[in-house]
Amino acid sequence: MGIGAALCLLLALVVLGAQSSFRLALASAIGWYLIVESPLRPAVAIVVLTGSPTRPPVAAQLYQAGWAPLVLLHSEAEEERAESTAVSQGAVASNLESDRQALSENGVPASAVRITTGEASDTLQELCLAARALEPGDNAVILVTSSYHSRRTLLVWQYVSGGRSPGVVRVAWMDSFDPDVWWRSEGWTGYVVHEYLGLLKLFLYSLLHLPAC
Repeated sequence: MGIGAALCLLLALVVLGAQSSFRLALASAIGWYLIVESPLRPAVAIVVLTGSPTRPPVAAQLYQAGWAPLVLLHSEAEEERAESTAVSQGAVASNLESDRQALSENGVPASAVRITTGEASDTLQELCLAARALEPGDNAVILVTSSYHSRRTLLVWQYVSGGRSPGVVRVAWMDSFDPDVWWRSEGWTGYVVHEYLGLLKLFLYSLLHLPAC
């Protein structure tokens, strides 16, 4: 049994048929562990992680509040959709245009939006592209993502930036993920397993001292 399969089995044993208060508490802790949010601080840019239409409006609010002068989008399909080979170039363009429109409708001028391009099949690759585009040095970068994706986003940014650029994670709370009952939804269970597999991958990269980008 591979490491990934073993992790999936462990999660299944924890949450399937959870009847005792201990199992419920443990399953809830598994969900809550994925969620972090950083105190706001001025940054060189706001990076909108691809994957949900709830994220660009949050980035627009941060821009309007003056926390950063630039919003960074990515032009490829989000990580969740990249797992499917059926994603067409038209769908990717539509997703990007939707994000740009959301920013525009919420007061972000086109001159303040930058687009990164390049293949990014996961969060690590997407944030590598962001780091190359921004070259933030020791400056902070705000990272906008969904709650269940927030801890991995922060850890990946720390790895990609070598710990130099502080990552300020802000959560799009409009997403419906509930860490207390995530196992009741097949879809959210898939997301949780996916996040833990991503954390395991990052741990192995760090353990083996593999280059981030």
